[in-house]
Amino acid sequence: MKKDILALVALGFVLFMLFAQTIPIIDGDSAFYATMAKNIVKSGDWMTLKFVNSNDIIDKPPLTMWLMAISFKLFGINEFALSLWHSLFAIGCVLLTYFMGKELFGRRGGLLAGLILMLSGQFFYITRTPMIDIPLTFFITSAFYCILKLNKTGNNLYYYPLALSMALALLTKGPIGAVIPLASLILFKILNIFLPSHNPQPNTQAKTHNSFLHFSLSALLFFAISAPWFIIEYKILGQPFADIFFLRNFMRFFRPTDVIGNLTQIAPQYDFYSYFLQIFLLFAPWGGFVYPAIFYGTKDKNQKLFLIWAAVAVGFFAFSLNYKIGRYILPAFPALAIIVANFLESAIKEPEKLKRYISTSAWLNAILLIPIFAIATIYLFIAFPSEINAFKPIALPFLAIFSAGLIAGTFFLFKREVKKAVITFMLSSTLAYVVFIITAGLFINTALPTKTLLLEMNEIANANQGMQMVIAIIYKGEVPRQEYFYIQDDLFSKYDDEIVNFITDKKILEATFKTNSWKKYPNILIGISKEQEIKDIKQIKILKEINGYMLFSN
Repeated sequence: MKKDILALVALGFVLFMLFAQTIPIIDGDSAFYATMAKNIVKSGDWMTLKFVNSNDIIDKPPLTMWLMAISFKLFGINEFALSLWHSLFAIGCVLLTYFMGKELFGRRGGLLAGLILMLSGQFFYITRTPMIDIPLTFFITSAFYCILKLNKTGNNLYYYPLALSMALALLTKGPIGAVIPLASLILFKILNIFLPSHNPQPNTQAKTHNSFLHFSLSALLFFAISAPWFIIEYKILGQPFADIFFLRNFMRFFRPTDVIGNLTQIAPQYDFYSYFLQIFLLFAPWGGFVYPAIFYGTKDKNQKLFLIWAAVAVGFFAFSLNYKIGRYILPAFPALAIIVANFLESAIKEPEKLKRYISTSAWLNAILLIPIFAIATIYLFIAFPSEINAFKPIALPFLAIFSAGLIAGTFFLFKREVKKAVITFMLSSTLAYVVFIITAGLFINTALPTKTLLLEMNEIANANQGMQMVIAIIYKGEVPRQEYFYIQDDLFSKYDDEIVNFITDKKILEATFKTNSWKKYPNILIGISKEQEIKDIKQIKILKEINGYMLFSN
């Protein structure tokens, strides 16, 4: 077992931490959380989260940002520190999945489950993109590990780590952190009444009373851990905090809410089917196994908990009217990894007995997974030609290796050589990810030079200390986020007591030169843009251009 754990941890550090220091933030949501963590360190305020406008109320709990801030304190404000906790949580998810798989179907099954989770596409991508979804998935997985042990041993002491896990999940992403495990536990208990497992625990009156006592005490523990921050924030911010945090988290189930601190009317999303198709790509290279494995798992009463877990975690978001963003269903991935591992373990042992399931998996790969993967790739090349052209040194080697692995593994499935298929998927995806990480480390700052230009912007600002600075980031209407993390704090110019927000529109930039404020104050304007039309503004001087991104000043 120690060798298995060491192997999983070692592979996890390679896949999740390699080049962490050199690959910049590329996702706006990552920058959002990282900037709030940076603001905690700079301000010393650990209670009220702040992004850019200090008057905005953030509708996210603080735990992930606290951990990022602690890491920044220890290792400095950089990408390595940002990724550290995140990667440790991801490795923790893999290990918990391994332990649960091992508990149910032995060492090889547990190792298979851990590797399936680690090598699934969405899990790998989100782990390399620090947000709140991996910590949430870790705490939810920890909660289900406690539920599994509680059911298998009947030891009521597992209620306490269960309550702790749910409380920390709630402090990570809000109510959903408690809803998924609690709803699953209730459904699991109800189903156990009608479909008891092979070794049900004896249910005496004394045992029921003892169980209720521990459940009640663990509920108190849950509130003792999760409630204080909400109470303190309510005292600081008042009713607007309750309205924004709880109302927005509740309303998100019925329609998307996009704007910080504001409940905007956005059309409900009725694409309930979306996740049931997305799963083929999100869980690749294992996507073709998901549905056959689920049907196979329904015959095994020991799979009940994991089937319920996956159903609740996917179903909750599938039938909400919010956007169907892939990372939202990440908490279902450990359950799916265990379900698929159970199926593959059986298919390797008895391929003839499970030939219909294996053939179904092969055909799902052939007619859905591989075509969807190909269509998605072609769409990206057509829809974003200039961006993709810059990313070719990163994208093409990854796509070639990953696609070759999918095709070769599917070929083995058609021949019912399941073990060869599994090994092919594992080796090809591992190689594809490692190549992706290496090429990203080498080429990402050329393909996406935002960080490079912003650091030069900071140098220009430092060379002109004492002058008022106005920042312009012109991205064809896109709202900047990564930039807030990399721009040094004192570049926020002030007219009297009011912060001048970033200029994000070319027309506003042109108008700025004509305003009385511009004429009144001795400003230096510096900025970056990917709009070539910026060159037409006569007051602008292009200082540097990399891959269509320009650093400019006046």
